[in-house]
Amino acid sequence: MRRVLYKMDTDLELIYRCPSCGRNVVTINSSYGCIVWGTRTFSDGTRIAQNRSEYPKIVKCKVCKTIYWLDDKNKIGERYCWSPSDEFYAKLFDRPDFAEFVETDECQKAHELMMEEEIKYQKARWVSEDRARLLSTTNDYQEAIDSMVYRNDEEHKFLRIWLWRAFNDNVRESKGAVLSENDQKIYNSNCRKLIELLDKNDIQENFMIAELYRNIENYDECRKILKTIESKDEVWVERVKILEAECSKQNPKVVEMKLLNYVYVVRCADGTLYTGWTNDLDQRIKTHNEGKGAKYTRSRLPVTLVYQEPYDYKKRLALKREIEIKKLTKAQKEKLIDLSTPTKMALANLQLLKRIHNDRDEETV
Repeated sequence: MRRVLYKMDTDLELIYRCPSCGRNVVTINSSYGCIVWGTRTFSDGTRIAQNRSEYPKIVKCKVCKTIYWLDDKNKIGERYCWSPSDEFYAKLFDRPDFAEFVETDECQKAHELMMEEEIKYQKARWVSEDRARLLSTTNDYQEAIDSMVYRNDEEHKFLRIWLWRAFNDNVRESKGAVLSENDQKIYNSNCRKLIELLDKNDIQENFMIAELYRNIENYDECRKILKTIESKDEVWVERVKILEAECSKQNPKVVEMKLLNYVYVVRCADGTLYTGWTNDLDQRIKTHNEGKGAKYTRSRLPVTLVYQEPYDYKKRLALKREIEIKKLTKAQKEKLIDLSTPTKMALANLQLLKRIHNDRDEETV
């Protein structure tokens, strides 16, 4: 029973066919999501996470280069994927000593071997099919818009948002990047047309409008829009403050919205551990090592970051967790650090999935 339940909860693959040449593409729809670590949010709404990719709505065929929507019209089926990793985790869940075993070196070695098999399996399976991916270049989005593949205003808006973000990726990936004169004209034109498509009554889209005005260096209009965004939500209050500050600097480029709060642990030069909280992790570690941080670390430099937990926007949760970690013994903190390595973190997260599956077993039986 448990194996069947686990297979039902593996990745559901949706299969689509190119309307021009018939080549299949596959997109993965995880039924229970994933734990997202280290998410970065930008002023244009882009979110980048270490273990998460954006679900594509429109793709470009690798064979014939046709751009088409992943919709019911082009969908030909779906299936559940059963890979070496699924087999590994299913057997792991069934172990009576699961909680203890995932912390052993034997389990870690088995996990590393499984990952090697998983890589071989994934390489082999993508020979006759392609993995669905987002359009990769500004030219792709411009082509989609120029050829009018959109069928309504929502699809038109979607394409212009992603064209805007694709141009911004140049700045995101390289702070010193500058658009060519021609690209700048296309960028500004797209921003103005996108403003016309967005809904001012939607707080998310109204914020986009403000950002678009800032991107085309119309700072006065950006400020006017920001004044209309009224919300008691601390996230929106902080977002508005960030854009207002960028307007004051007359900076038109996309910026990272450093709204994450981190609880962190550093290892001092004498081997002791220090726990703290910050909303700018890189800067905080730098401050510590410049001797300008906490009094405890000033005489124990340098310090090395060994553990972190991100908390989206909620400062109070980060502060609460900071207190909890400070109350742990050094041995308990070391265990926390040990389990935060990529392999062991993945195995430790299985304990959460184990509880989910046990609950479903009880419901099904």
